[in-house]
Amino acid sequence: MEKDGVYESLMRFAYELGLDLTDLQNVEEIATKILKNWREHIDQNVQPSHIHLFITLLEKGKQKKAIERKLTETRLKASPTSTQNASH
Repeated sequence: MEKDGVYESLMRFAYELGLDLTDLQNVEEIATKILKNWREHIDQNVQPSHIHLFITLLEKGKQKKAIERKLTETRLKASPTSTQNASH
């Protein structure tokens, strides 16, 4: 996908559709828009299998962002406790 510029083309299209790159919270909404509109808006190199793979990558990216967010929250919650324990 990357070699043929398909990934970049799909990423650009997703961004134009409003993909939230910060935490990918709107992946489902964007995936629906991509599925409905990709034929009219993306070059001929893009195949249905590319669309499927790209949406899967977006979904996995969203899952990863959620895990990272939870880990950060857990670390921040644990941080004051460990500091207090170290001073006693």
